[in-house]
Amino acid sequence: MSEIEKQITGDWYEIRSALDDPDTLIDYLDISPEEFVQAADKLRFSIDQGIVEYKRELLHSLMTPLKSLKWDSKAITNLEVAVRQSAMSILTPAVQRLFGSGKLRLYSARGEELEEAQANPETSADEAPDLKTIVAEVKEMIKQRPQMRANTEVKRILAQLKYYNTELEKMRSLEPNIPAEKKEGFRKNFQTTFREIIEKIRGAYQTILDEELQENRPPEHRHVLKRYDFSGFDNLFREQIRTAARIYSTVGFAKKERFQMRESLVELSAGEPYYIGFFSRELEQYKKLAPFGDDNLKISRAFAEQTSRYYDRYAEWVRPL
Repeated sequence: MSEIEKQITGDWYEIRSALDDPDTLIDYLDISPEEFVQAADKLRFSIDQGIVEYKRELLHSLMTPLKSLKWDSKAITNLEVAVRQSAMSILTPAVQRLFGSGKLRLYSARGEELEEAQANPETSADEAPDLKTIVAEVKEMIKQRPQMRANTEVKRILAQLKYYNTELEKMRSLEPNIPAEKKEGFRKNFQTTFREIIEKIRGAYQTILDEELQENRPPEHRHVLKRYDFSGFDNLFREQIRTAARIYSTVGFAKKERFQMRESLVELSAGEPYYIGFFSRELEQYKKLAPFGDDNLKISRAFAEQTSRYYDRYAEWVRPL
């Protein structure tokens, strides 16, 4: 087995093993908050064909500099952008697959949240549930439904709660030794940290409440992604992920080695029409699933909207406090 094939096989093993655990997958792909923000913005602007449009354009922007290697070798000296784009090409169908299977819970519609805020203008941040109330509610949820412990937002709340307790203990241990003239600044720094942690916990808790609301609605009022069964899409999403993983490994290997990789990258870029075919088939499957009206395009746009919001949330969570 060649070195590049070893790279491809090793990466695919790690990626495949993390398909049901997006946190592990994101850690492996080393995606930054800035990358999440950029991807979220592009998904929001993919208004014609939704997530399919985004994935197609992402692939094209990745392949264009590789094609230029036919006549210009400069692109091989700057492959980092291609590596990062291919990482997002893996993560996007992976997240989409989890939304389709129900392993990631859907966010409620932005319009619904806006209507609720307008209907209750007196609601303020001060009236949001306090930390003790949220923790008690989450513990009761886990007690009543142990499977909630695997919920992404519950895991985030528990992680932030652990961080809060660690910081609180640190503050209490350090405070007796802080000079009187520095105590005010010392306390302010910790108060800022505590405030940011609590806001993250409140945000995650609100998402859980939104999810519960969505689940309890009549079928005809549910989110478009709740009206259809996406279990038949698993193989399609896995194919997209595996193909993107091969691109990721090949470009990553070329970035590291460079020597004698030009031909391999040109050959890789020649496969763009084949890769684009996955996205055409995805749209066709949406049309078969929802043959009436424009629900097929609504599905793709809904996947884009949900994934965009997921990326926004992740950017917020992985940014250092």
